[in-house]
Amino acid sequence: MFLSSKDCQSGSLNATMAAGKIVLCFGVSDQQDIVSASVTVKEAGGVGLVYAQYHEDGLNQCGLFPCIKVDYETGTQILTYIRRSRLANI
Repeated sequence: MFLSSKDCQSGSLNATMAAGKIVLCFGVSDQQDIVSASVTVKEAGGVGLVYAQYHEDGLNQCGLFPCIKVDYETGTQILTYIRRSRLANI
């Protein structure tokens, strides 16, 4: 199951909605990266992160937390899938 969020700034996720889900986040500022987003998702009870950003700057480690970085186009395609599917699964 998926949950989408505009960004994953600290305190921005609803823990009830994020619990047990893979969260799609869009990097909207230079203040955040995949590492800080993964911490926010993990703290909210999420089980994974798909992090979309404008530019691809390689892979960063999220420690033991499952995560992947994609470009905005791919992130938008995933978001469209989530919105069109009642039970979005990958």
